Amino acid sequence: MYTVILYLTSGARSTAFPKYLKKEFALPDFESDDPCAGVRNAEAMQRTVRSGLLRDDAYQSWPVQMGDMAIFSQATMHFGTANEISDGTPRQALFSILTPFDDSARQDNHQIFRSGTGGTAGVCLSCRSQRGAHHCLPAEPHCAALCLCRWWYVNHAFGTDSPEHAQQLWEDRAHDPIGGTHPGKSRQALVDCALKYKVMDLCTYTLHSTSGKCVWAKTLPEGMN
Repeated sequence: MYTVILYLTSGARSTAFPKYLKKEFALPDFESDDPCAGVRNAEAMQRTVRSGLLRDDAYQSWPVQMGDMAIFSQATMHFGTANEISDGTPRQALFSILTPFDDSARQDNHQIFRSGTGGTAGVCLSCRSQRGAHHCLPAEPHCAALCLCRWWYVNHAFGTDSPEHAQQLWEDRAHDPIGGTHPGKSRQALVDCALKYKVMDLCTYTLHSTSGKCVWAKTLPEGMN
């Protein structure tokens, strides 16, 4: 299963792809398709985090010209980049997904629906798992649309009530990790974690609210990286 991107404007940057080898990154091995399920390989995922493979500097993009293409498997970790065309010209690209599905199981039936968080977050229709506005981390081969953002990867690796999870929530605060849909985990559990480790000062979101605000700490508390 592959994604193909045809760039239709010059001067933009490509999607960011990993500098490391695919085998170095531990994809989540979920115990089941239940959104509350744990993972079987938490220790391997923790090694991935500690190796720095979720950091932006572990990925690279390059300038593209009109007509350039990127072709990659959906098991490739990647994330989008900001439009850097100097004159403000809108960046345009054509996306296509190549799948083995027949007409009765079209890729369109497996796509991620948009949600209210940043215009890019959503939930996998088959596994009800979270997709965030940053890194796309495929988690199950049976689902083309299943992605995990960075804070959810760390959540599964270290646990919801962990300092590592709290720190990742803070580091990805620009993507509003609290405001999105949280299948299998309550928003309150994320808020409690952030408040416990003092990476957040205030949160006005409630469990079922789609609007509110978070007041994040200006700096990470002492003892966090």
